Amino acid sequence: MSRKLLHTVLPLLAGLVAAPAQALIITHSGLTTSASHCYLGCTNNPANAYDHTNILDGDWGQTGNTGLNAWNSGFYGGWVQVDFGQSYVLDRVELYAWLNTYDPFTLSVSGDGASWSSLAVGGYHPEANLSYTGASGTASRSDDWGAVYATSLGNLAADLQGRYLRYSVNAGSPHWGYLFELVVDGHLPSSSGTTGSGSSGSGTGSGPGGTANALPEPNNLALFGLASALLAASLRRRGRRQV
Repeated sequence: MSRKLLHTVLPLLAGLVAAPAQALIITHSGLTTSASHCYLGCTNNPANAYDHTNILDGDWGQTGNTGLNAWNSGFYGGWVQVDFGQSYVLDRVELYAWLNTYDPFTLSVSGDGASWSSLAVGGYHPEANLSYTGASGTASRSDDWGAVYATSLGNLAADLQGRYLRYSVNAGSPHWGYLFELVVDGHLPSSSGTTGSGSSGSGTGSGPGGTANALPEPNNLALFGLASALLAASLRRRGRRQV
């Protein structure tokens, strides 16, 4: 292998070894959702008005407050959650709400659906960091209501991992628990094993902007070994030429 080629290949391999995992949208309509309560009954209403499945239907409020595009607990409490199918490291969580609904909430994450850890405590507000405009049924970005938690914004802990994500309406809420859409970015843990069980979600889904399935990262040790082997081969070939 020539020195020129070696100097080209090795930096590329080093970049692969050092590159962080790419965050991908991991929510889509094929995931399993559930709730403690729904305004008109969970999964019992043929029209799915205010059912928990609406939080992943791809309508984040742009069609108005129809009842067919949001979950509503039906009282001042309750929770709704999503099962990602396996454990992911969470990079960004976006909550889409209706205009002027505060709804104090707690976001929690779990690896097994039984033990929960708090991810964030907050309430809906005008949110400029929402990815999809037209939320709250308005064209104005300043009228988009919801909340965003992301490692890039510094309000989401790095390396936070879980299979389940739950939105709980806190006591004292001035509104029944509304959630129009949940959009979550994440990536597979760098180790080969993951917490929780189940298979990876599949399909392209119908959520805002489409979805992509996370792919396992290249094994860093394998890449390092390949780089070392290339370097050793080059040095041996150079040594033979000098004899």
